[in-house]
Amino acid sequence: MAYMYTTSKEAWVARLTETMPLTALDHTAPQNYILRCFGFPFCPSPRNLNRHAAIAYLKWRLVRAFSLLPFLEGQIIHGWDGELPRLVYPGNVLPSKLDLFSYEVFDYQVFESSRFPWSFEELSALGVPAETMAKDLFWLLPKTGPAPSDACHPITLRASFIDGGLILGFAFHHGVMDGTGTVDFLNYFATDTYNGIGTLWGCKQNFIAFAAETARTTPVDPRFMPGYDFTPERSPPTLPPAIAKVLTISAPRAAALQAAAQTHLRAAHGPRAFASTTDVLCALTWLHVTRARLLAGRIAPTDTTPLRDSRNLWLRALASSTVGDLVQDISHSGKVTTEQIAEAAWCIRQAVMEMDDPATFRAHLAIAARASSDEDEGIAWPEVGAAVSRAMARHSTGLDASVHIGLGADVEFEIRGVRGGKRKAVWVRRAYVPNDGAMNLLPRIGGTKGEADWQVWLALREEDMRVMEEQGELGAWLSRPAA
Repeated sequence: MAYMYTTSKEAWVARLTETMPLTALDHTAPQNYILRCFGFPFCPSPRNLNRHAAIAYLKWRLVRAFSLLPFLEGQIIHGWDGELPRLVYPGNVLPSKLDLFSYEVFDYQVFESSRFPWSFEELSALGVPAETMAKDLFWLLPKTGPAPSDACHPITLRASFIDGGLILGFAFHHGVMDGTGTVDFLNYFATDTYNGIGTLWGCKQNFIAFAAETARTTPVDPRFMPGYDFTPERSPPTLPPAIAKVLTISAPRAAALQAAAQTHLRAAHGPRAFASTTDVLCALTWLHVTRARLLAGRIAPTDTTPLRDSRNLWLRALASSTVGDLVQDISHSGKVTTEQIAEAAWCIRQAVMEMDDPATFRAHLAIAARASSDEDEGIAWPEVGAAVSRAMARHSTGLDASVHIGLGADVEFEIRGVRGGKRKAVWVRRAYVPNDGAMNLLPRIGGTKGEADWQVWLALREEDMRVMEEQGELGAWLSRPAA
């Protein structure tokens, strides 16, 4: 039976004749899945009618999305030996993959307490600990990959019913869409808001032409571009074992810290100086991580830190001397001060502004486009990600900081059985993949506005996390124990 299924799927993939254009940024993005899950309180009902209705509704929404966005019906093919990934999808004559092998694209599961011991209410009261969000539990993923020669689905959905709750696990292939694209899809899936997802095909086609022109007209030497390390004899660092936790900071406390940082910056850098709450929270986290690593003796006070933020591409701290001074300061001081947080946030803000500069963006795009071109033999597309990992040094002095504040918490789903009917998720989480130095600002209701807590998902070595949680360190800023 397994052989017949494999042959059937391979035959179906071989008949996918349409091609979705992928851009240089798609090719050089991590070839893995963006994993996001949404938690809702869910009401039981006689004969499980609510559950059956929810399952039917979710599958119908996928069918509807695939019919309107047929490229999502296809497969992204991972090539061998540097061959570019490609996205192929069917014309109108082939049966849907939801009819042929739906259990690879959409499934549901009902947890007994022996397999998942927490009710939805208990899980929420605990702060939804990071380690409860196991990748193989709440998401539907390929068993081996993505790996070379794999044919992978652009999107999958798994619905998990726990005691008093429903968890929707969406997996989005990063080589097809970025964070903004995932929100466009979720808005269409939940509310029929066509928005940017409907123009994704055309936007990619136009961007490919722009990237090719940028590569031709923008002279750039990858060896000397900040944020990359293309040293051929150096392999990307092996990350040590780590754990991940969610750090919660209340909105009033975050607002007070941002206001204090703003006061310092305007006194030090002029009346127009600015750092956002996001900048300040990234700075707060980075300084305490650096201090924990200093106390553990793994880095020296003379080290400086490249910062990465995936809101657009790769960002760096412009004033490296300032960053070096900050590391020196926190190595000698008894705690991280508001002034140090403000200065680190100022470095981050300058880096964000640099990425908004068209010349800087074109230089980064030129590297990605050259790596994705068959005509340029200087670097291959898989080397770009490795070069970023080498430069980032997140296992020693760096952090890989992704800002997901606006990525999905405000989407309103309408699922029968969810208490309140049409509603936003109570919480949004990512998968538990604890790579040392990985950091996310999790999706937040209201985005950067409103009274919802700010939550930082952070992975560190266990001993560093222990220092971070101490009351005199980052723990002093938390509104509840790290979970």
